[in-house]
Amino acid sequence: MPQQEGERLDSWKEIAAYLGRDLRTVRRWEKEKQLPVHRVPGGERRAVFAYRVQIDAWLENIDGDESASSSPEASPSVPIAVLSAPAGFQFGRTALLAALLAFACFAALGSYILRSRVTGPAIPPSGRPPVMDDSRPEISSVTPISPQARQRIVIQGRGLGLHVPYAHTDTPYLAIRDDTARWAAGRVVPHNWDEVMVDVDSWTDDQIVISGFSGDYGKNGWKLAEGDDVEIAVWNPQNGVGPARYRVQVAQLPAGK
Repeated sequence: MPQQEGERLDSWKEIAAYLGRDLRTVRRWEKEKQLPVHRVPGGERRAVFAYRVQIDAWLENIDGDESASSSPEASPSVPIAVLSAPAGFQFGRTALLAALLAFACFAALGSYILRSRVTGPAIPPSGRPPVMDDSRPEISSVTPISPQARQRIVIQGRGLGLHVPYAHTDTPYLAIRDDTARWAAGRVVPHNWDEVMVDVDSWTDDQIVISGFSGDYGKNGWKLAEGDDVEIAVWNPQNGVGPARYRVQVAQLPAGK
């Protein structure tokens, strides 16, 4: 018996709306569960239609549990709570994620500290950030230099950069050369073959404080003498710009020393 026109569904969209499911689920039901869908003859993409009475009969005949089952994304009626994991599992997963995040932070911090120790001068204990000014360093004054190993020499200026204190070693960023006696503490010349070294108590962008000379100072004539011509050179440790140069003569040793 022909169906009445009002009982016909003339597209996948109407069929899906009638069943209360999405298009993907309805098409799957046609293939897997023989949902009664008809096609208009002719053409590569034939239109589909279905009769409500046939769909109702199909719904009655199909197993109730089967007709209600569908994939989670295709069934909006599935409560979210059913798809969620137990509360205990959620807490455990949250704790695990927090632990992994903390581990990643400590690993990144450790990598930064290790990298800062390996590359370049470290930031001084004062915590002041490195000076990245590209201008050439300048020396404005140097306190008198005496003919002795241990003494306090203060270099004042600007753009001197930052460096950690050091002793019994050399750095490519500071050198003191005795032009008269022909030796150098530090790296005034490309190939400094003597073993005289400079000890530095502090180094900031505007002041370097030297506590004296070490290493082989005093051997083979490598020592300061009154009237010697001395050249001081400073490079900025952060940008490598320099040197700033300053020339002085060794002063007379104070009386009683």
